[in-house]
Amino acid sequence: GEGFGPWRMGDDEAMLGIVTSANVACGWHAGDPNIMRRTAMIAKEKGVAIGAHPGFGDLWGFGRRVIRGDSMADLENMIAYQIGAMQATAALAGH
Repeated sequence: GEGFGPWRMGDDEAMLGIVTSANVACGWHAGDPNIMRRTAMIAKEKGVAIGAHPGFGDLWGFGRRVIRGDSMADLENMIAYQIGAMQATAALAGH
């Protein structure tokens, strides 16, 4: 689940066929609502447990650039926001 829009990274469906659990990108460094839901649906079909893979708001740098100036509360809010997004898209997928 690390693509974004039309850009795909890897073969999510094949990967979900060989793992028992997977963390799904939550949209700030990769992933988007459509990819998150599709990944959750495939994971459900294959019996794969899913979790959230939050990241910094850095699509261009794929979440790997240094992000400065954020307080611990800001970081906590960013993580909670992304976990909530994963919970919601998983619920839409019935997972």
